Amino acid sequence: MKTKNQENNKRQIIIVATTASMIEQFNMNNIKILKELGFGVHVGTNFKNPGTITNEISNGLIERLTKLGVKCHQIDFKRGVGTPSANKKAFRQLSKTVEEEDISGIHTHSPLGSIIARRVAHKLGVKILYTAHGFQFFKGGRLKDWLVYFPVEWFYGRWTDALVTINTDDYAVAKHLPIKRVYYIPGVGTDIENVERIAKEQRQKLRQEVRRNLGINNDEYLLLSVGELSERKNHATVIKAISKLNDPKIKYVIAGIGDEETNLKSLIKENRLENKVQLLGYQTDLDGLYFAADLNVFISRNVNLN
Repeated sequence: MKTKNQENNKRQIIIVATTASMIEQFNMNNIKILKELGFGVHVGTNFKNPGTITNEISNGLIERLTKLGVKCHQIDFKRGVGTPSANKKAFRQLSKTVEEEDISGIHTHSPLGSIIARRVAHKLGVKILYTAHGFQFFKGGRLKDWLVYFPVEWFYGRWTDALVTINTDDYAVAKHLPIKRVYYIPGVGTDIENVERIAKEQRQKLRQEVRRNLGINNDEYLLLSVGELSERKNHATVIKAISKLNDPKIKYVIAGIGDEETNLKSLIKENRLENKVQLLGYQTDLDGLYFAADLNVFISRNVNLN
């Protein structure tokens, strides 16, 4: 008996990521391309614990995907390295989805999700493409990371049909993995062409408007960080530096959400920086913030799988 997907004669592809934020922030164009090529598209991720987006945005993402004809599947991935029981559950959920939906190809993202997805692909004989958003190991990185994470990627590289890297360091390292097809596609960044299309007068208007809304005076120096509130993003170091500088003209705003919010709020209070540091939460329109800022601060560090 043929399934509905087989009768439609569409090859089914599933995009897999540990969190819904990875889908929302990095994969909407991938989904659009697959739809345009005539594939049936599925998404398997954790919509209930969506990562660096809010649950409201995650629910909206499901609605957007559904309207595009994309089928959404809740997979209970954990962040980091997960737990044995949670990882087994995610493996069973993804295996069931791939089998029931006649999936012929998987495009996987994020370390843990990609390990589980590759195990599923190997078990079921499904083709798999892995996009690495930054290996835990890199030239000049910690020996511990090389000893722990490189063997894992090497092992699962045997079950990877193709790998996409988004920076040149990962591309160089990937040549030492047992993967025949390795590609380099420049990753996310600033859309310079889009910024240049905005007239200088409009940029200045946005700058003044955003600074006014934030309570930032024209003679004050504004620092901006955009990213998840996590230990890995290292916002606490900037807050501590501002405290040591003790310059009343320096202000700092952080756009993002995450597990470190409570700790960062405590750090701000301990250092009496309530009038100098603001946590803005998740922001969908960043152009105004970038124009308002005098310096963009990005000092992420690698501390664990994410």
